[in-house]
Amino acid sequence: MATRSKQLEQMKLQVGRTAAAARNARGWSQAYVAQALDVDSETISRIERGQSIRLERLLDLAFLYQIPVAAFFRDAPGPKPAAMDEITLAVSILDETNKEWVVQMVKAVASKFDT
Repeated sequence: MATRSKQLEQMKLQVGRTAAAARNARGWSQAYVAQALDVDSETISRIERGQSIRLERLLDLAFLYQIPVAAFFRDAPGPKPAAMDEITLAVSILDETNKEWVVQMVKAVASKFDT
């Protein structure tokens, strides 16, 4: 089992990866996000590199990216969510076009099992 400090580092890295993925899915630059949040670009860079993030900033990013706060922690150490929650969190960071594609794909697969 990983030590507490190792788990915290893993969580910070997960938050950073999710923040970067959500930003990239929207085609936004770090500078654009920084301006939207009224911070400097280095702040966004530090977050995406897995350095410390304040809870207020995490909430700001969740609102900006229109994703649940829990999406930032989907692969973090600790108890894992139920399967449907895990799917919801994974899809939540996608842009609208990709979300729609995933929904259509899931419907197509599910229809194969419809009896």
